[in-house]
Amino acid sequence: FGSSSSRRLGCATQRPGFPGKPPALLVNLAMGGWFAWLFLPDGYPDSVAPEYFQYQLWDTVQQVVYFVNTVISMQAIMKFHGVGDAHATAAAATALALGRQILGNTLSLCFTVPSMARRYRSGVAKYRLLSEVISAVGHSLEILAGAFPFGPVLYAGPVLLSVSAGMGGATRSVIMSHFARRGNNGDVSLKESNQDRGGKIIGLMGGVAILSWVGMSSGTAASEEAALRRSAVVFAVLSVIHIAGNVMAVRALRIPVVAAKEPAHPDISIDDADVADAQVVVRGASRCLSWAR
Repeated sequence: FGSSSSRRLGCATQRPGFPGKPPALLVNLAMGGWFAWLFLPDGYPDSVAPEYFQYQLWDTVQQVVYFVNTVISMQAIMKFHGVGDAHATAAAATALALGRQILGNTLSLCFTVPSMARRYRSGVAKYRLLSEVISAVGHSLEILAGAFPFGPVLYAGPVLLSVSAGMGGATRSVIMSHFARRGNNGDVSLKESNQDRGGKIIGLMGGVAILSWVGMSSGTAASEEAALRRSAVVFAVLSVIHIAGNVMAVRALRIPVVAAKEPAHPDISIDDADVADAQVVVRGASRCLSWAR
């Protein structure tokens, strides 16, 4: 029931375990702890590079805009796959989708060979930004294919998007390794993936809202064309924001430049004695083979 002094001052007795903290503040603290647990590496900020927060802030902004644009371009993809066309068939749409995917994945292999991976490591910021520019061009071609569905335009989009994904994945692995300062590469990569998922959720919801605004449920061909033009305008504006966010993100990076050429086995050293021993072994093996004959 409280002491006589607390009754005279009109003060309520605090609950045990939470002295001086009102319930609203406790909720805020709990939510902040949950947010940090889900999206920030353990030991943040001491466990990551100093520029981690600034980079991830702009990276999350560009991710949200990117997924909004993904939804907008998906409207065009559905259109040239035959959605709304009485003459289109499921078999034709499936063949087109698989053909685009096969071509994109095959050609993207040319940009993920070891020699290209070494180039990405030697210029992380440059190739990180280039991958996002290529992605924006790929989505632009997808929207263009909705209005002009002919061969080169239909297949160029997925090729560029696959190239962008390979290049972006290679550069992101280098960036995450740079951020990890306590051997916590796995934790840093995991939290970065969670941040991407959070940005994706927000971006997809925003994209659906934009589609409803530009005329997602239009019925006539003319209204669908008008909706596609409005989508293209919104996409262009968001693409500028997307690229600007990536520019700000890579400007925050402080990754030391490494040489593009690397030895095939940097951890292995061979001296003259090793070479001499190997020559003896080879000569002995040659004699054994000659006797066997």
